[in-house]
Amino acid sequence: MKAIENLKGLMIEQLRDLFQGEKELNELLVEMKESASDTELKHIIGDYLSANRGQVMRIMQAFEILYVQARGEVCEAMKAMIKEARDIIRRSVDPNVLDAGLIPAFRHGLQ
Repeated sequence: MKAIENLKGLMIEQLRDLFQGEKELNELLVEMKESASDTELKHIIGDYLSANRGQVMRIMQAFEILYVQARGEVCEAMKAMIKEARDIIRRSVDPNVLDAGLIPAFRHGLQ
């Protein structure tokens, strides 16, 4: 792991963590929206997905301003949250149970 030598280095590292996490969250939100059965839940997830895509674009713009490559760094916290949400999607048999399980998983992704 590369040493963080200054504030710009710290900012770039944090942007890369955020960038990767937001891209992974987008993928998860697509899965959650497709898996949800409740129309309102699908709509809420879809709205957040649209907003989150804009967030990814803004992060890419920050990379451009800093003249650094837009690439992500693995975020272990995001990986764990995604694993948990996918596990709920995979294991839930009843659509109502799945929707109930997606709500806290979705809320965790917002934090």
